[in-house]
Amino acid sequence: MDHGSRWKIGSRPYQVITARVHPGESNASWVMKGTLEFLVSGDPVARLLRENFIFKIIPMLNPDGVINGNHRCSLRGEDLNRQWLSPNAHLQPTIYHAKGLLYYLSSIGRRPVVFCDFHGHSQKKNVFLYGCSIKETLWQADCKVGTSALLEDVSYRTLPKILDKLAPAFTMSSCSFLVEKSRASTARVVVWREMGVSRSYTMESSYCGCNQGPYKLYQLHKQLDGCYHALSWLFFTFLHRGA
Repeated sequence: MDHGSRWKIGSRPYQVITARVHPGESNASWVMKGTLEFLVSGDPVARLLRENFIFKIIPMLNPDGVINGNHRCSLRGEDLNRQWLSPNAHLQPTIYHAKGLLYYLSSIGRRPVVFCDFHGHSQKKNVFLYGCSIKETLWQADCKVGTSALLEDVSYRTLPKILDKLAPAFTMSSCSFLVEKSRASTARVVVWREMGVSRSYTMESSYCGCNQGPYKLYQLHKQLDGCYHALSWLFFTFLHRGA
C-alpha cells in the first residue's frame, strides 16, 4: 500500500476488543496476548491493519476480580457481564466507561464495525463465536411472526465461516447467533441492540482444549500461543478485507 492510499486517521473505522470480564477465564488473556502481539508486530497484514483501522482494546474488564482470585464476579459479587444494560459509574466503573466509549463512538457517527469480547468456556471444546441474529432467534423459538420481511445484515456469519475453514482450533458447529432473554444484559447483546453493531461477538476459547485437527488433545494455554496468533491473524485479516 502506498502512502497516498492510506486512510487518514480521522476516517478509519473502529474495532473494539475486550477481555477478562470473568476473572477465572485466564485463557481469554492468552487470546488477548496473541491479538496484541500480532497487531504490533512487523507482519505485513498487521501493518495494513494499523494503517486502515483504529483499535480500541480493553485487555482486562475485571482487574479487581483477577487480582483477588475471583472466578466469575467482581469485588461486589456481581457478574460484570450482566451489568451492561445500566452500569453504575461507582459500582461497575469498567463497564460504565467501556459502554460510554461505545456510545460516544456511535454519537459521532463512528460506531465500531466489529465488537468482540474474549471469554473462556467450561464445557464445549475448541474456539467458537456467539453472535446476534433476530431472524435466527425467531426461527429457533418457532415464532409465528413472518421473518421473510425482516431485513438483517447477514455479515455476522462471514467471520465464523472463514474461521471454520482456515483456523484449526475453530468450530462452526458450536457457534450460536441466538439472542436469549438471559443474555440481554451481556456486552454482546447490548452492543448489538443499543449501538446497532451487527458484528458483535463473544469469542469463546475452551477450558477443555481441542478435539479436532492438529491441536486435538491439547489444552489452550501458552504452549499453543501460536494458535492464538493464527486465530488473531485470521480474525483481523477478515476485518481488513471485509469490514
